[in-house]
Amino acid sequence: DGGGVDTLAPHDGSFAAYFGGANSSITQTLATVAGSNYKLSFWLQLEADPTGAAAPNAFSLAIGSATALSLNDASAFGYALYEVTFLAGGASTDLSFNFSQGPAFWDLDSVSVTLPEPGSMALLAAAGVVAWTAGRRRRQADNSA
Repeated sequence: DGGGVDTLAPHDGSFAAYFGGANSSITQTLATVAGSNYKLSFWLQLEADPTGAAAPNAFSLAIGSATALSLNDASAFGYALYEVTFLAGGASTDLSFNFSQGPAFWDLDSVSVTLPEPGSMALLAAAGVVAWTAGRRRRQADNSA
């Protein structure tokens, strides 16, 4: 079995993707804005077989043509959060998750891509509103005097 989606080992929700066997991968093309930074986050787990064996195995994440993350012959581990920030080079960006696992499976869940630090933009906007309000009050006070 090379991979699929099932309910056996989700990190969040009811389903997760699993990948095993010689080589398997999943690719998604994202609409992006050239020159913009994006944050990719996902949860990854490496299972062991019933005897505890996890190797040989390999995992890699490619963003466009560049490898952003690579794991080789890792020991089994429970779900771990991975985050990668990348700069979009064009109107679309390919994300490719690549797996090779002999004894058991890789599990992938909760993949998301966002513009980083949206909270910073909200704080900046709030600061602008406060500064505008303070300036307006000063102008009103000056005009009253």
